[in-house]
Amino acid sequence: MKFKPCPDGCGANLDHNETCDCQKARVLDVSEDVSAAESPVTDIIVIKQLPEIEERLKEISEAAQVKIAEALALECNNESIQAVKKLRTALRNDFDALEEQRKEVNRQIKKQLEPFTDAYKKFVTDIYTPADATLKARIDTLEDEKKARMREEVKAYFDELVKHHGIDFASFDVVGINVTLSSTATGLKKQAKAFIDKVCDDLALIATQEHKAEILVAYRESLNVSLAITSVRQRMEAVEAEKRREEEAGQRRQAAKEAAQRVDEVLPPPVADVLEPPTQSTVPPVAAEKILTLSFTVRGSIDDLRALKRHIEAGPLEIIK
Repeated sequence: MKFKPCPDGCGANLDHNETCDCQKARVLDVSEDVSAAESPVTDIIVIKQLPEIEERLKEISEAAQVKIAEALALECNNESIQAVKKLRTALRNDFDALEEQRKEVNRQIKKQLEPFTDAYKKFVTDIYTPADATLKARIDTLEDEKKARMREEVKAYFDELVKHHGIDFASFDVVGINVTLSSTATGLKKQAKAFIDKVCDDLALIATQEHKAEILVAYRESLNVSLAITSVRQRMEAVEAEKRREEEAGQRRQAAKEAAQRVDEVLPPPVADVLEPPTQSTVPPVAAEKILTLSFTVRGSIDDLRALKRHIEAGPLEIIK
């Protein structure tokens, strides 16, 4: 007698129409109290023709491989191209025919499974699914209540620590304590205490800083002492730099004002022009304007000094080097 191996590869040898035990549906034990013998689940459906279908596919594959090998062995050139095209067409026709058979088999299988699928949904799915949802809801409710009680206990402990240390800006939600079923109240309280201890250390450090009031305001927002100190220090440095710029600009303005005053002190006051009626016989002489020399020191940036020099050179004044 010729035996066939199990298609699932378990190693068993089967008769022609025999179904291997490994192909039968089973339900595993879900707890120590429910055994496989007590479960109402048995074999639902047995497909006995799978071995025959598999063997037939192997035969088709072997024949196809022979044809494909012959086609690939042909050299494709101008003389053999028509023969190669015919072989390719034959292979395509074989494949298309097999595809149609496969689709028809799928249609037949689906058609035969429709009554089973509907019955399975009615008698199995629609019974197990609601029961599972109900049990899950009950379990979730109990576990949520447990986590809520643990959270309130840890929060009360946290509030006591905050009150004891006089920290009025830290809230329990900011700590980020994650209450899970695997958590313990003792472990969560340790996390709360570690957070408060760190805040106390940060406040002690802030008290030693130069701008402690400003740093404390920034720390209340971020609870990051390093970030608070750095940001305030940078802001104060920027303020000081702006003050220095304003002071230097004021000094430049004062120097320019003093220079203008010295010019006014050296130059004589302007003389008002006296208009006389012109005469036909005489032309009033033109008095030569007196040329004076003024020396002063100008202080400013290189761009300002260059601009002043260009302004002097563009006018009637003369620069004596």
